[in-house]
Amino acid sequence: MAFDPLNEISRLPAGTLLMLGSRCHAVALVRRALAVHGLGPYSWRNFNKAVGETFTDSVRQAVVVFQRRKGLEADGIVGPLTLRALGTTPGRVALGLDEIEPLRAAAREASGDGLERAVVVARAALELHVRESGGQNHGPLVEALQLYAAGSRYFPWCAALCDVCLRLGFAMAAQELPLSIGVSCSSLVRRAAADRRVYELVGAATGQYPLAKAQPGDLMVLRGGDRGFRHIGLVVEPQLADSSVPTIEGNTNDAGSAEGDGVYLKHRNPRRTPSVFITLRQAAAADDESAPQHIAAAPPATGTPGDTSAEYRGPGAGLSRLIQL
Repeated sequence: MAFDPLNEISRLPAGTLLMLGSRCHAVALVRRALAVHGLGPYSWRNFNKAVGETFTDSVRQAVVVFQRRKGLEADGIVGPLTLRALGTTPGRVALGLDEIEPLRAAAREASGDGLERAVVVARAALELHVRESGGQNHGPLVEALQLYAAGSRYFPWCAALCDVCLRLGFAMAAQELPLSIGVSCSSLVRRAAADRRVYELVGAATGQYPLAKAQPGDLMVLRGGDRGFRHIGLVVEPQLADSSVPTIEGNTNDAGSAEGDGVYLKHRNPRRTPSVFITLRQAAAADDESAPQHIAAAPPATGTPGDTSAEYRGPGAGLSRLIQL
């Protein structure tokens, strides 16, 4: 029988009481049960992966959120009532299914390929006027996006919005999504670069512009943060004449912050906003002269590996520059 955290929680001794500072196996089970309810990393559900047995402040905060959802006293202490609630199967709301349904419907009713449908889903999210409520990174639709994307409330929700749009779009188009988003923008860029899907609109070393043209369905990833990249949005229109790129982004605001309060339509100029772009379109063969201009073929690169000014040249190389990380 597969390991079931909820079943294991129900087997804990009567009178079990866990709080900040508690350290025992029961805390690990609470962590795993919280993950099932969407309040912890998805990996915590895997019995083969070690989970901490210390009741930390982050565990207490997750317990408080869970208790509020269940109408329990939100004291952050896991007693009999909280344990009983943790042992119940989460409903559709806890998994984000009901709130996401309008986006599923948008993807289902749209036409075109996965990228075209993903753009439709992003516009549907914009029309829903998604906003945080009850605190930073909280709110029914915000949490639903995080839960649907990764089964976890700890998923950065700018990435969660892109993930949901792309996954729904590709699923409804019966296509395989070529690249998963993941929780880290920097990791995403590295993985995409390894697949030669990353490009710049402005040369990092020379300032040369334009090197390529952003297209709907591409991802715009903003540079910054400790790991090199800090925020992500989905391109929803071709790049405009004024050089700006229309994107729909989560966790931003009117000012364009990467720590905002909702889903907004932004027009970011890559000459003023350091960024890279990721294409999810099928890469062209090296000898394909008919490849769309913004699709890189994958000929050998000139220049030194790791030099962001290195140019790719060859038949079908519509992207004149790829990022090497």
